[in-house]
Amino acid sequence: MSNFETRGEARLPSATFAPELLDSAIPGPTAPRLRVACLPTGPDEYAAAVIRALAARADVLVVAPPAWAARYGGDLPAAVRIATPPWPRHRDPRNLLLAWRILRELRSFSPDVVHFLGESVLWLVLALPWLRRWPLAVTVHEVDFHPGDVQAQTLPMAPIRLFRRSMDGAVVHGQGQAERLAADGVRPRGGTHVVPHPVLDRHARLAGDAPVAAATPSGPRLLFFGRVMLYKGLAVLLAAGDELIRRHPELRLVVAGTGDELDRLRPELARRPWVEVLDAYVPDTAVAGLFQAADIVVLPYIEASQSGVAALAAGFAKPVVASATGELGQLVEATGMGLVVPPGEPRALALAIARLLEDAALRAGCSAAAAAAARGPMSPSTVAGLTLDAYAGIIAGRVAASP
Repeated sequence: MSNFETRGEARLPSATFAPELLDSAIPGPTAPRLRVACLPTGPDEYAAAVIRALAARADVLVVAPPAWAARYGGDLPAAVRIATPPWPRHRDPRNLLLAWRILRELRSFSPDVVHFLGESVLWLVLALPWLRRWPLAVTVHEVDFHPGDVQAQTLPMAPIRLFRRSMDGAVVHGQGQAERLAADGVRPRGGTHVVPHPVLDRHARLAGDAPVAAATPSGPRLLFFGRVMLYKGLAVLLAAGDELIRRHPELRLVVAGTGDELDRLRPELARRPWVEVLDAYVPDTAVAGLFQAADIVVLPYIEASQSGVAALAAGFAKPVVASATGELGQLVEATGMGLVVPPGEPRALALAIARLLEDAALRAGCSAAAAAAARGPMSPSTVAGLTLDAYAGIIAGRVAASP
């Protein structure tokens, strides 16, 4: 899961378009709502948040796996049209049939723009000649693979790069990602647009005002949540915890998630009685309880661009301690939702966590800042507006390049 985002208005310079082309391509205030087709080919929770935000401002079709629709469809406005063709695994040749079914749904909907909300698109590369009839956008979450992210590396990079370069426009979550994408040769004619990662507040809304069960044993609780990969820095957090536990013997660390790094560190985790490990997929009904019970959400990433966990923390108004790496550190600094430390430095991490634990006013201020970020730069309305602005540039770029 997966921040990243700096100010939404920051953009990588894109092509200059003639005003008359912009006027003819972009719907004005009295024009019909834009018709947007979305494919949740990226992180599930992220895709659901973007689609829900867009639905307030556009007519939306979602072409998604049945399991995705079953989990997230009920959280979308009733006006969102959802198509659920059978969706095989990446290496299944029946994906050729899936591509045909996706094209059929798109032709029926007749979108103004097609937005791939991630890059899990191995077989859809073959459908590019037919997809090109519509303006195409892709959200690039990670320009490069993270260290130890073996899950992402199951997809070859060659088709991903081809897909990126075939798009009319790209959406990224920070200026640094935009610059790295350009350095990799991706300079779409419709521009690369920086749009903040939306707050992930679905679990908070599902929980509502339900009380949280008392934590046992009592004491301050840190939460490390999500896929446990090398780049997430769990080993750094454990080393920091060894120092913290001497200062706060009642401290508890909850590690919730699965991944190769968790398996590697299992002996280290077992010899620390103050660590509680939830080595399993965490169902929606339990996620809210984990975040509500946490005093601080810790993101000790060794390397990062963005983090969906930070967006989850904002949804629960939780203070964070994060590494000053990529857009993650920029987000925390810009919003004031927590403290940042140099990546890979356990002592600095321990001191920052202790500072938040021991300063109730600072902790409350970071919590308030997280809530303000969820209502402001990470809010659905902000993300939807900036995404529609991105579509305008993408459509204009397509019109400008057309005969």
